[in-house]
Amino acid sequence: LLVSGNAKQGEGGRAIWVISTVSGAVRVLRDDTWGAAISPEGSRIAFRNSKQNEIWVMGQNGENPRRLLAAPEGYMFERLVWSRDGGRVAYIKSTIGLDKVAIESVAASGSEPVLMLADQRIIDFCWVPDGRIIVSLSELPPNEYDSNLWEFRADPGTGGRSGEPRRITSWAGFGFRDISLSRDGKRMGF
Repeated sequence: LLVSGNAKQGEGGRAIWVISTVSGAVRVLRDDTWGAAISPEGSRIAFRNSKQNEIWVMGQNGENPRRLLAAPEGYMFERLVWSRDGGRVAYIKSTIGLDKVAIESVAASGSEPVLMLADQRIIDFCWVPDGRIIVSLSELPPNEYDSNLWEFRADPGTGGRSGEPRRITSWAGFGFRDISLSRDGKRMGF
């Protein structure tokens, strides 16, 4: 089990912790991190440094860490998600004041980032095994605290968007956050 949380007791910062589901043993895999995502095959971990302005990739035991991407000045990264083939990492990139928000993807081997969606209303997203991106977008004022789900296809060749987003829920008084999918992509938790 991989958990992102506070660094060792009494110390500042964040860390990625590994908890054995068999013995319950707990150990720090890497300090100075915030958020982590395990690749579909389980051999790599994408993570943000604790300042949230770089994305890194390392092996499942913390070996061979390498910086994948640095955020432009004034931007930060949030919510890392792997493509189901493990070839790309998608993320939310936003300005510190959240006046510009986008979902981008980058090849796990390293490449220039590719824009998937730019919308100041982005809250969260997930990458479905069938190639769809499901994104939670806040509603327009006066309902900006509500959100609904939209979907679009990821282009397997470029890592960008294929087609326009399409709304898939119309719920009132509800917000979709902390979206997660079952391994087969048939169930969603939020």
